[in-house]
Amino acid sequence: MKCKGTIEAIIGILQFTIVFNPEFLYLLVLDPLLQVLDEVVAAVDTVEFVVDAIEKVAEEVEKVAEDIADDLPDGKLKNALTFIENVADRIDDAAEVIGDVIDKVQEVEEQVESALNEKKVAVLDEAKKY
Repeated sequence: MKCKGTIEAIIGILQFTIVFNPEFLYLLVLDPLLQVLDEVVAAVDTVEFVVDAIEKVAEEVEKVAEDIADDLPDGKLKNALTFIENVADRIDDAAEVIGDVIDKVQEVEEQVESALNEKKVAVLDEAKKY
């Protein structure tokens, strides 16, 4: 039971601190959330860069394989190039879908960042009153 009283005391101190020092709320909650958001943005940007590179390579492989296959007579080599062209086309399609997902993630990230920054400004403005 002694632990329960300690926890209640800590909660009380936090409540008192937040009420009389709203900037503490920013330091305690909002700043770490913004830092995590920055890390997520960096990771998404890296994934986007890699996916864009994969998409470009797949498009070029598809184009080259198609150009070469069109000039070949029917046979194993033409079949192999057609297979490569189809695989490259699927990779390109998948990269486009992933790119669309990344765009949606970035939209949500911008909304979250905007909301957190608005809250940050409100908390810091409130803190200036004290």
